[in-house]
Amino acid sequence: MDALVNRFGSANVVQGNKSVKIQFNSTGVVPADVVVCIEYRHYSALRVLYTGMGFLTNAGQELIINYPKLHYENGTKKSDRTSGAYKKTVRMFKNANRYFRERYQARTVPSYLIECSLYNIKDSLFSFQLRDRFYKIASLLAEDDVSNFVSQNGIGTLWGNRPDQFEASLLRKFACNMQKL
Repeated sequence: MDALVNRFGSANVVQGNKSVKIQFNSTGVVPADVVVCIEYRHYSALRVLYTGMGFLTNAGQELIINYPKLHYENGTKKSDRTSGAYKKTVRMFKNANRYFRERYQARTVPSYLIECSLYNIKDSLFSFQLRDRFYKIASLLAEDDVSNFVSQNGIGTLWGNRPDQFEASLLRKFACNMQKL
């Protein structure tokens, strides 16, 4: 933390619960989140199954385990299978989430939840035109069973009590808000 404050100034460095946020400033620094982490290895029968990262939350000192390489690889594969429509759709929903927050001063959902939720949508729904795709997916997220949704890394479920999990009702509320746009 001291090194970041020395480099960017105390006004531009904010300690969050899961990351240190570097704010944009007049010197042209691009906003960024910095996560202080260690390599994490998931073993089975004395064999490494997955390599990821682990870090402690600032507030509760709870361990969060993530697999960013698997997350990236699975997202890229889905985007390839959908001829790029998956990544465009993720961006569209994240922009709509930000718009909703700014327009209505409403609580929104983490972008990680949006991306992982859309990862679980059948590839065939990404073939529709943008407007139809947006409303079909928002309707599905609001009304269908999402209990089996997994993280984009394909390892863990999205729902639960860990700091890297969510309540399904949060996704439903988000999807209902998206239907109103």
